[in-house]
Amino acid sequence: MDEKLDALTKAINSTENLFGEEFNKHPDALKAYEVVFGKDELEKTLASKNDLEYNAFYHASGCFERQVKIREIPTETVKFYIDQIIHSTRKNHMLLSLMETALERNEINGAISFIDELVEDKFEIKHHGHRKLLEYYAKTSNLDKFKKCLKHSKPAKSPKHDIVLAKSKFISNYAEENGTEKAIEILKDKVFGNKFCLATIEEQAHKLTISQINKLLEKYTLFMEHDEFSKPWLLVRHFANQKPITIDANEFEITISEILKVDKHVKRGDGRYRDYMLFDLGSSVEEMAQIETCKKHIIAPFYKRELNYHVKNLKGKTQSNKT
Repeated sequence: MDEKLDALTKAINSTENLFGEEFNKHPDALKAYEVVFGKDELEKTLASKNDLEYNAFYHASGCFERQVKIREIPTETVKFYIDQIIHSTRKNHMLLSLMETALERNEINGAISFIDELVEDKFEIKHHGHRKLLEYYAKTSNLDKFKKCLKHSKPAKSPKHDIVLAKSKFISNYAEENGTEKAIEILKDKVFGNKFCLATIEEQAHKLTISQINKLLEKYTLFMEHDEFSKPWLLVRHFANQKPITIDANEFEITISEILKVDKHVKRGDGRYRDYMLFDLGSSVEEMAQIETCKKHIIAPFYKRELNYHVKNLKGKTQSNKT
């Protein structure tokens, strides 16, 4: 028996619908905390000035999952206790967490078996299990297994970002193992498409020369068709992937010139695309003049401040090396 998991399992079952003071005073919650952290820590927490009337002083299932990670408890042992969880929704979440752990340990068959045990009494959830598996296969270059898993992951259901991220990671890892041009070829498969073209180079940009990047952009028009600012972005990735790096003056000027072709009003996410690239480039170098050039063209005060911190850290490192 694992004393800590046993105590936490009992606490999870008996306090599922309790909050704040009701949870904090429940004997199973108190017992589990004492078993996991010790009597002294329990007494100190209860005697503290924390708002224990409204807020639970710890999360039992979260504590259970941390124990599994920290102590590297065998999957079979963890599954034994999860099988004892009464509430189906809680059990589902804990099974998905265990599935992540099993996949991190490369226990593929065990992880797959957990999907069938997910209970769909209230809403669909098995596709979330398949998405965990999809994340695992995204780290490989096995196209057949990735596509097979993708079908069961219900790509049309929210959150769709999970699917987009998995596809992007797969393309990136496929490019790393098989080369950029072969990765570009599989974009023709309908499950991907040209919108994932940047993923064929982004993470490997530092392994290519500037000349090689330019040749790929000239050879494959899909990059510029998908994103007219592919060139400055990939040039920045070439250097940023290697930070800290010393950049040849000519290559730096070429990259700055390409970045400044991007209109200052163009946005990516919440910020200006140009600002982000200038910051990424400036934070990659240690040459003060190059950092200042990047900062000079940035509009957002936030990125200017971040580059100031970068300069401060560099000066601190230089001073430390002198002493």
